[in-house]
Amino acid sequence: MSQPEAETKDDLSSEDRAFLKDLAIWLAERRMSTPAVLFLESVKPLNFVGSQVLFFFEPMVKALIHGKSYTRFAGLIENRENVEVFLESIEAADQEYRDRRKEEKK
Repeated sequence: MSQPEAETKDDLSSEDRAFLKDLAIWLAERRMSTPAVLFLESVKPLNFVGSQVLFFFEPMVKALIHGKSYTRFAGLIENRENVEVFLESIEAADQEYRDRRKEEKK
């Protein structure tokens, strides 16, 4: 018997894609895209371990932050394909933000 395949780019739900895109826009608007991309690229080989660390710290973080976004993000980054989708979303959101800023300056 083979094990079920992990969720891939094609299996990512539209809600999860929208969630990652919204998070990417949030990062771009705060000019945190570059540090986020550098961080994610450097820890990509350890994405599963990183997600487990997020789950470990969840009780402490939830004392400060309310909502289900933290748990959802930790679950999504367990899969390396989802990290790639998130990186692409950050880069696209950052480019849109830069283009919008250029237009505003004109």
